[in-house]
Order: sequence, then structure tokens, then C-alpha cells
Amino acid sequence: MHPEATRHDAEAIADGQPAVLTYIDKSKRASKGWYDDEENCQDRLTGQQCDEYPYISTEQGGPGNGVSLKLIDGPDNMNEGAQLGGFYKFCGLAAEPEGSPDRNFLVIPIPEETMPTVYVCANGRMQ
Repeated sequence: MHPEATRHDAEAIADGQPAVLTYIDKSKRASKGWYDDEENCQDRLTGQQCDEYPYISTEQGGPGNGVSLKLIDGPDNMNEGAQLGGFYKFCGLAAEPEGSPDRNFLVIPIPEETMPTVYVCANGRMQ
């Protein structure tokens, strides 16, 4: 479960961040922690991590893209990352060629008490 990360995603999208994202390979991503010196990631309490939306694993994430950064519960942040990684693997986004529209995906943050996380892939697979 990752309610704080889900809320942050929803807030970021409501504030104008894109809901359609494009997966990028690890070799092209910014390094984790690139945001450690950013203002919104300062003054962490014990157990907090800086959450980023759009995700660092997308073309829209990372430095220079005006992403939304927010301190949230660390385990919550890691759980969302694990779910996202599971989605990429399940849908085979990494296997798609660079520039393929099948690397695009839609983020719809829904509070988990309403509905569990589901994956719906472009190829029709669903979990």
C-alpha cells in the first residue's frame, strides 16, 4: 500500500504534471537522489524519502523537467516503486523498442481504499 505516494501523484497531475508518461531504460535515467539538494526534499524527518512525479523511470521525470517533489513516508515511497517496477515487467515496457508508443502509459491515481492497484497493458493484458 502506498497512500501518500498515490496522493502525491494525484496532486501533481492536478497541478499540471502529465498523466501520460513514457518509460525509459535505466541507462538513460538520472541517478537516484538527484533531487537531494532541491528545496522540497530538505528537512526530512526520520523515515521520510523524497517522492518524485513524474517518475525518474520516464522521459518526463528527472532533473530539468519541472517535476513535483514531496517528502513522504519512506516505505510508502518504496512500495509504489516496487508496484511500478512490477507494472513495467508485467507489461513488458522494457522490451519495447526505443520510440515505441507501447512505452507510453497512463497514470490514474486512485486511493487504495477505493480500489487496489491494477495494471492494464497496451497489449490487453491485465492484472
